[in-house]
Amino acid sequence: MTETFSKSGAKRFDQTFLKFVQAIVGERNATDDRAICTSYSRDQHWHFVPAKNPACVVRPGTKEEVRSVLMLANKHKIPVIPYSTGINVRGLTIPVHDGSILLDLSRMNRILEINPEMKTATVEPGVTFGMLFEQTRKHKLRPAFPMRLLP
Repeated sequence: MTETFSKSGAKRFDQTFLKFVQAIVGERNATDDRAICTSYSRDQHWHFVPAKNPACVVRPGTKEEVRSVLMLANKHKIPVIPYSTGINVRGLTIPVHDGSILLDLSRMNRILEINPEMKTATVEPGVTFGMLFEQTRKHKLRPAFPMRLLP
């Protein structure tokens, strides 16, 4: 892999790096396709935060894949932006540096445990509010969501 650095000091993303990432998560789950990257360039505050494309979008399916991608990115000093279910505000998932990876965690969408006694749920980052609400209803529980009223 080439040792090209950006103004921020991070190494630039390149096709060799993309191939390494694809070897971890599978070819279908890592892309630098411009149309796909553009779909991640904005959030709900699009008129306040300028759009910026990530260099690639990576969609790991397991915590082991997340770990491997993060270790590789860290080794090559490539910035990573986590993205969970798409409810993002104020530019928190929009890349600041050129060559950044957007780590879309939506494939990790399992509810691992609902403990009615403790009134807790253990979930992966891709679980949506709707998914959690549906499963907690089975236990006669209702999750509390910030800034949202539920029926």
